[in-house]
Amino acid sequence: MATTSPSLAILKENVNQAAKEIRRLHAENTQLSESLRTLWSKTSPDDMADGATINFSEDRDVLRERLERYIAIIDRHLQEPVG
Repeated sequence: MATTSPSLAILKENVNQAAKEIRRLHAENTQLSESLRTLWSKTSPDDMADGATINFSEDRDVLRERLERYIAIIDRHLQEPVG
């Protein structure tokens, strides 16, 4: 019967710990997904429009520039002749 080296035993333990953490994260992800689905199913578009708070990760000026570019593109599109 062969004995395992200490390095191999450490590697196996690290792999087992990583697998355990992956299972925990997967379960947490599943729970969060279900919570989000429940939240969205209870929220109507009207509820979101009245007093909803939206947080953006972008800087305010960067977001403003981006929205202004989108508005300009939409304006150009609306000015194009139809047909």
